[in-house]
Amino acid sequence: MSKHINKIFSMIQTELKSEKVELEKVELNAVKDIQKMVGILKKGLSDMEKKSFKQSDALKALFKAQDAVEQTNKDALNSSAVGNFGRATSILDNAEKQAKELGVAFRDIKGFTDLTSLMGKVEKMDESIEEKVKRSKRFLK
Repeated sequence: MSKHINKIFSMIQTELKSEKVELEKVELNAVKDIQKMVGILKKGLSDMEKKSFKQSDALKALFKAQDAVEQTNKDALNSSAVGNFGRATSILDNAEKQAKELGVAFRDIKGFTDLTSLMGKVEKMDESIEEKVKRSKRFLK
């Protein structure tokens, strides 16, 4: 019976060695996969960092452009022509009133047509600027 036990024991040892070899192959494949993935992720992370820096640079440029647009909007809306438009209207109203009192056609007053023409251009330009300001505000939201 001892031979029979030795034979069984020998078979078990052979089977265990075979399983050990299979386990080592599995472990070896897992190690290779892990190392390969470490390399892939390191390269991917490096690429992400480069893209993140480019993104930051693009955002800085965008914010700088945004500041420039906001400043030019402010400057355009605060032009001296717009600021003096109300005063020009008041001057024309006063000139028209005085012309009526004197019985003179106010359109015959020297500079009247030049002033009204310029005021019309200022109004159109102001409308154009206002539209650009609205568009830029929608874009910058």
